[in-house]
Amino acid sequence: MVKVVIKSLKILEIISAAAGRAVKLSEIATALGENASTCAGIVKTMTDAGYLQRDPVRGYRLGVLSASLIHGDLYDPALLLSARDVLLPLAAENQLYMSLAVVRANVRHSVMEVDHTGQMVMQFHPNPVLLNSATGLMLVSHMSRAEIDRILDIYALPPRFHSGSELANALYMYRSQGYVELERPDGVLAVAVPVLHQGKLVASLGSMLEEADRERVPVYTALDILRRGAHQIEDELSAAL
Repeated sequence: MVKVVIKSLKILEIISAAAGRAVKLSEIATALGENASTCAGIVKTMTDAGYLQRDPVRGYRLGVLSASLIHGDLYDPALLLSARDVLLPLAAENQLYMSLAVVRANVRHSVMEVDHTGQMVMQFHPNPVLLNSATGLMLVSHMSRAEIDRILDIYALPPRFHSGSELANALYMYRSQGYVELERPDGVLAVAVPVLHQGKLVASLGSMLEEADRERVPVYTALDILRRGAHQIEDELSAAL
């Protein structure tokens, strides 16, 4: 058992050293000095547990739970696993890009992004653009006024708002209506909804729709899909905790 644990840790090191590149099973076996069949069982167990994720063509990458090993305060394992189980099939079913974001220490983190094929394309990504994103605005809309004031001390007021009062009114509207709809300068429409657990905001779920996307998936449909995903994550969280 100890040897298996050590091999599992070494596999994490090997894939982490690849800096985002998917690593084939044969590469892992060579690096460990083991045969592929021995490594395959360990890799499958790690993938099922969420520490690795399978790239259908290229091999394996770090999975959603790998971040929780070193950033447990930021990446909540229950949220990550619940979101993974919900978003991957939901994104593929609707051919819709989805992004799950949280805010920690006044910084927005995209903890999971899933492309329109249902493949996880990245996670563990800090992004300081808090007030210029739909998911960021949804996260801030659930903060207290004192917390919002601190945010404004850190970030410049977005150009679309002419005053702090106008931003505060918009945040109140976002929270009341339960969604953010934000048109970006490049013509992409960003939308986001809250993910709640026991009445408290735990994340924001969003999508970015180009003009071609909006012809296939109207904004109201995209919001309905996001709401469905958020509710399913909430149900998964309630069942897990």
